[in-house]
Amino acid sequence: MRLSTSIGNEQAELAGIYVHRGLDPELAARVAEQLMAHDALGAHARDDIGISPTLSARPFQAALMSSISFAAGGIVPLIPAFAVRGPALIPTTAVVSLVFQRCSVPVLRALVAPRLSRVRYGF
Repeated sequence: MRLSTSIGNEQAELAGIYVHRGLDPELAARVAEQLMAHDALGAHARDDIGISPTLSARPFQAALMSSISFAAGGIVPLIPAFAVRGPALIPTTAVVSLVFQRCSVPVLRALVAPRLSRVRYGF
């Protein structure tokens, strides 16, 4: 494949993305041409693949949330140890852990989903 053909195909691909987002075909072709003339790699990373600075990884935040969730999950099996003694401790611990696991997903979804709907994606 020749370079000019490849560039034309990539430009047509970007134009198709912009048409899908609501631009008319002529304007989409002009936008794709100008964006590729300015920064072709950035335009494709942002609009075709979805990579943008707003979606970059936040390692400190990920580490903090991981440690909090690990601690919370580790404390749950200890709860029955304060209330139950004897042979019922193991089944009670299993039931409490399973109930917590089952209930945590809808609760987390209710807490996190509204925040995710406000995230602005680069496309």
